[in-house]
Amino acid sequence: MPFITTPTIDNFNRTNESPLNVATFGQQWSTKRIVDATSTNLLKVVTNQCGGIGSSAQNQQYVTGTIGPDCECYVTIPTLTAAGDQVALFARIISPGTTNASGYKVVVTASTSSWILARIDTAVNTTIASASQAFSAGDAFGISCIGSTITGYYKAAAGLWKSILSATDTTYGAKGVIGMQIDKTTARADTFGGGERNSFFIMM
Repeated sequence: MPFITTPTIDNFNRTNESPLNVATFGQQWSTKRIVDATSTNLLKVVTNQCGGIGSSAQNQQYVTGTIGPDCECYVTIPTLTAAGDQVALFARIISPGTTNASGYKVVVTASTSSWILARIDTAVNTTIASASQAFSAGDAFGISCIGSTITGYYKAAAGLWKSILSATDTTYGAKGVIGMQIDKTTARADTFGGGERNSFFIMM
């Protein structure tokens, strides 16, 4: 099955909003971070894109409502992070908004072309795959969880989706939530989407 198979959840085309509240396609953003119970260092809408609130933090939020277990999540990054900072997508996360949050994420550090897939065990990260892939402003990335296969994807601004790294992990196989992280306040995100994998919806 190709990547991606689910529609956009949020295009951030609305009045500035801090933190994210209701997404434009009927989904509800949480009011908490993914890996703890705090309601600070979240995400916001700024000039029709998504950015981070905390200037020295990993800013995170998730979309409420469990999906899957076969699921995906993707986003476009029109403005890159500062050197050394990261953007990340989360999938199949159980117990979100608590220190027991567990599941999977793909992390991109554009300044070093570094990609990792990580398993999250009660908010502790363990790398399960790594790769190198240049990432430029306007590119997109994503994650899918299909059975025990966890895959990270890349799409150049004028290109097609392709798999960059993959791992087999059976630790978390149940439904969960999807979400996003933007380090600090430099980067911008757009066209965030995802959901349960759908063989009848294919977007190029």
